[in-house]
Amino acid sequence: MGEDRIELIGSSDSARAGLKAIGLFSEVIAWRTRLFIPTGERGEAVLTAVLERHALLRCVAVNGRA
Repeated sequence: MGEDRIELIGSSDSARAGLKAIGLFSEVIAWRTRLFIPTGERGEAVLTAVLERHALLRCVAVNGRA
């Protein structure tokens, strides 16, 4: 995709449809479906919707980026 995104980890397979309905998108990487929050103009609204429904348990920086 070439754009920054935030990966959501730890969600169950049964939660996938609901998370995609609020704006997350999925990609299959190494035969595993992974969910991402966009960081573009929709990003703030999608992140807010996720945090309103689900508790944030941990935040991890990858590749030196926070």
